Amino acid sequence: MSTSRLCLLKHLHPFNKWWWSLICLNLEIPVALRHTGNALKLQEHYTCYLALLEAEKKFKKMQKDGTWLAGLRLPVSGEILNLFIGKSTWTKTFPHIAEYPEMVKWLSDEEDCMETEELFGVKLKAYHFAELLAWVQNGGSLVKPKKGAAKDASAATSSTSKKLSTSKKPAGSAKKVATSKSGTSKCKYSLNLFGLLGALVLCYYLDGLAGNLSFSNLCTCIYWF
Repeated sequence: MSTSRLCLLKHLHPFNKWWWSLICLNLEIPVALRHTGNALKLQEHYTCYLALLEAEKKFKKMQKDGTWLAGLRLPVSGEILNLFIGKSTWTKTFPHIAEYPEMVKWLSDEEDCMETEELFGVKLKAYHFAELLAWVQNGGSLVKPKKGAAKDASAATSSTSKKLSTSKKPAGSAKKVATSKSGTSKCKYSLNLFGLLGALVLCYYLDGLAGNLSFSNLCTCIYWF
């Protein structure tokens, strides 16, 4: 390639149709998938998106292997995307589609894919990126749960958790109650024992003074105690 031709390739503006065509040829992007400005269906957008991933993969490989066309300016960030579409919402939707195999089948227009209305959950005249974005953000459906049903479910869950918390007492509290009752009974037993001994001593002292200490008197004292 002549020096003048190399210089021309280096200075081609990204929006110049010749630079655009050379990049597409170098990356082997089919003409049918290139940016035309025409309105596309979601399935057509997805086909172009897959082609974009392949083009970016090939570009990185060509850079690494040194097989990029000599003299042709390297595309910078976003320029390969512009070969397929001008202003894109692909990054907000398509990277998350892999989590939904049925949507991947539908976008790829496979024979065994779900019906459109069944997949989206609602019947519309057309489905665009706004619907696809809402579908992804809503977890795979355009049908949103009713507010009343959600509140009822939340209230039922809260009521059940309260019943469980009140019906089950901690094992530690039961042990504390049992321990306190045991301690109280021991205390009463000790007081009765000391009282009995005190009464015996008092009776012994009084009857000793009177000279009437006998076994019968002692039994009587214990009985009344």
